[in-house]
Amino acid sequence: MTGREKQIIDLITLNPLISQDEIAAKLKITRSSVSVYITNMMKKGLIVGRGYILDKEKDSFPVCVGTLAVDFFGYIEGDSEDKILFDNADLQISYGGCAKNLAENLSLLDYKPLVISAVGNDVLGKELLNECTREGIDVSNVEEIKEKNTASYLEIRRPNNSLYMGLSNWRIDYELTPDVFRGKHRILNKADKIIIDDSIPVESIKYLSQTYGKSRLVLQSTARLPIIKDVISTLGLLITDAAYLADMFEIKIEGRDMDTSLTKEIALKLKQADVTDCLFTFGRESLCWYHDNKLYCSNAKFNDLLTEQPIHQRFGTARAAITAVMIYAMDRSYPVESILRHVACARHHVAVYGRISSYLLTPDFISRHLDHLEDNLQIFPIY
Repeated sequence: MTGREKQIIDLITLNPLISQDEIAAKLKITRSSVSVYITNMMKKGLIVGRGYILDKEKDSFPVCVGTLAVDFFGYIEGDSEDKILFDNADLQISYGGCAKNLAENLSLLDYKPLVISAVGNDVLGKELLNECTREGIDVSNVEEIKEKNTASYLEIRRPNNSLYMGLSNWRIDYELTPDVFRGKHRILNKADKIIIDDSIPVESIKYLSQTYGKSRLVLQSTARLPIIKDVISTLGLLITDAAYLADMFEIKIEGRDMDTSLTKEIALKLKQADVTDCLFTFGRESLCWYHDNKLYCSNAKFNDLLTEQPIHQRFGTARAAITAVMIYAMDRSYPVESILRHVACARHHVAVYGRISSYLLTPDFISRHLDHLEDNLQIFPIY
């Protein structure tokens, strides 16, 4: 489904009796263009017969592929270097993992996400699935693996918020083999978007990239990006950080100013690698989007009191919100500048509130916060 088709579906859903003239007026296109779109949508089965009857089986939905995990966070007080037992520590538990965080953000943006992942046949896994269901996330395609532990992560921080210790167990992700995805072909083939996190096995990422159309594939990647370099040209959209791209392309950044010359060098490498679209974070506030052989760089700042709060979250924490809002804005065919402004709002929200996902991250919340955003958009052709 294209961005324009999504807009037409939204209008028809709100008013099934809307005329083509009214659709044309709302979308600021010609009536003849609306007629062409309607005809093509009927051929695709998005609209059944006359009267704009929507085929519910054809409703678009995103599939989120990656980790479901239970996260444990602890905050310790006082001198910590020589202690191994901390009484009365502040302990918190949350249900997350890359796929769950992404699906939760998409759900807040009025999508109906479906997750393909794996959990253990244990108490943590069952409670994690229950939590996803309560949040409107479809987990009917999550594999329950016997004699395996549900993915978990433990993080302990000092009073100054620096990391004291971190432990993770993601072994269950190794169970998400290409055979698992072959068995999910019917669902994957119907999906509007397939959003992959690089936590799954490399051979599974390669299988998905080779099997499904480029326009539907989105990959959010962190430090594992260099080992999946040979699949990036098969993606519709890659979302990552400048540091990971520099590592993949063997660009030395140590002792180098983080300026536009570095981002342009990265963009040239993306062009040479035949990458279509790549959004990457750059420093604390900058966003860069390599798109249509151009590099768009936005240095977004908020002019309200929120900027006085410490911004300590890195890309790894913010990527679920960044990816969800990027997809939301692209699906609605917003202009480039507007897309980057929407993503900047999402990144800022996570940075300030320290939440990977939040009930506040809704279309209305983002729309209201756009008024507080000051940005400087630069555009560089990449030859």
